[in-house]
Amino acid sequence: MSQFVFSAFDPPSLVMPTPSAALNSQNSHDATHALSNGRSAEIFKFQTGNPTVKYGSYEADVASGQYTLCWGTVAELEEWIKAEERKLCVNLPLKEVVRNKNKQNHEWIQKRVYTCGRMPTGGKKIDDKKFPDQQRRIETKRLYCPCRLVAKQYPHTTIILGRYEADHSHPTGPRNLIYTCIPDEARVLIKHLLRDGMQPHLVLSQKIEAESIRLNQHDGLSILEWVEHLKTIDALLFFKASCDLSPPDSCLDADTFVLGIQTPYQKKCFRVWGHDYAGIDATHNTTVYYGALLFTIVVRDRHGHGFPVAWMLSSNGKADTIRYFLVHLRKQNPDVIPRRFMSDMDTAQLRTLAKLYLETLILLCWWHVLHAWQQHFNIHAYEELWKKLEGWICITDKTKFWDCWEEIKMIAPVSVVLYLESNYLDEKTLRMWSAIYRQDRSIFEISDTNMLVEAWHHLLKSFHVGGKQNRRADALIHILLNVALPHFIARHRAQQFGFEGPDLALRARNDIHIMAVQIKDDQILEVESDTTFLVHSQSTPDKSYTVNLEHYTCTCPSFPLIPFCKHICAVELKFPDVVVP
Repeated sequence: MSQFVFSAFDPPSLVMPTPSAALNSQNSHDATHALSNGRSAEIFKFQTGNPTVKYGSYEADVASGQYTLCWGTVAELEEWIKAEERKLCVNLPLKEVVRNKNKQNHEWIQKRVYTCGRMPTGGKKIDDKKFPDQQRRIETKRLYCPCRLVAKQYPHTTIILGRYEADHSHPTGPRNLIYTCIPDEARVLIKHLLRDGMQPHLVLSQKIEAESIRLNQHDGLSILEWVEHLKTIDALLFFKASCDLSPPDSCLDADTFVLGIQTPYQKKCFRVWGHDYAGIDATHNTTVYYGALLFTIVVRDRHGHGFPVAWMLSSNGKADTIRYFLVHLRKQNPDVIPRRFMSDMDTAQLRTLAKLYLETLILLCWWHVLHAWQQHFNIHAYEELWKKLEGWICITDKTKFWDCWEEIKMIAPVSVVLYLESNYLDEKTLRMWSAIYRQDRSIFEISDTNMLVEAWHHLLKSFHVGGKQNRRADALIHILLNVALPHFIARHRAQQFGFEGPDLALRARNDIHIMAVQIKDDQILEVESDTTFLVHSQSTPDKSYTVNLEHYTCTCPSFPLIPFCKHICAVELKFPDVVVP
């Protein structure tokens, strides 16, 4: 009789029967008896597995080495999946949840199976094409991708183990974005942005540009990188962080933040247009930071539009801060001295302008002046007084101006009279707001309000910023450089190539030719041969203006605008043989 014996102590071997054992049954019986008495406990004692670790349990999966990932909760698992999707630009949707239905094995609860989003979901096979010869511009999304994630949950622990097969059969990264779905969080965000009034084409661009705007997660560190960028493009006027020491002789507070910006294009425009007129003003609510102000210097182009030529983002609007801005502006542009500089009723701006621009006539915005006046009485109770004040500010004749003041004193409350006398009637202040000192201006210098700056503020807040003030400082810098400034540059280019029509001077000249034809010949009187003429006024019949063709001048108030007027044009039309110098 043959026998096979496996021992746990000796390597399992096959014991072949021998002829002697077959002939001698007694020996065989003795061998069997010896095995049963001495080594019976060793037969079939060889173990093929660990009896204390059951298949499918937590310990078995850890020991197998296949489950290399773990999470504490399902929420952590989902966050990991989202991070993996963002990193690889793929979708890992939940395909199925496999629950343990084996009544004899209670070592695990369920498995969550995630597959690549490009796996087919059913229906016709990929190879069954209706038009086999048709070429697709974008390859089909459905293909067999081996990427697979199995997350397994167990009854005696909250830890979730994961087996992840990370290989994809297609390219990952940005090239795969066209085959992915928009996450639910992004859909909710887009919905809120659209409901808040953001234009649809700005929703995606906002997210894309965020990577080039937020150079660092911390706004302060991002600003430092923006400052370096401003240096590379020669657009940094000055910079002081709140933690920096104040520059010598600056008088800035220790914690003041200031950032001045002027690009080369702005410098060029300032040199071209800044000699006639400039305006300054500040606005708030452009960033999320309380008290932060954006100062802007605006000049007037030849079409009458405002053009920002310098910005300052600061933490306050004190006189020393404004002085620091204007000192660097003048140092950077020493040859640009505006003949007229306009501001609102801000005392800090007015005092600083008066000290730094001694050659410039500082003007007050008429809107702000009238607004300040009406705060001291009820305009509905004193309607006549209000009409007088509205006309008084526009009077150009000095005698009529003071006569009107006497009439105002007779109908105005005593408190209003004292307020005007103490704040507006001294010679220095009078030059800032009275129309007496706003004569003989060119057409490019005419501006009685600071609305060019106010229009810029409206454009910035309503359109470029989108009505949102909860923006970081780096976002504002980006908007100024990459959104607002290109808008003004595009308009300037359109003007240069004639798409905006004639400029202010040419439009005025065209109007003059139309009005000159209406002046009759008998209203033109030659005083000296071929040089001096008297032309009757069209608005005031008893008044005449002197036209001198030798010096090419006219005494009418409209002549300084170009310089040209309808009276000179009328004389040239009547006397075409007169040689004009």
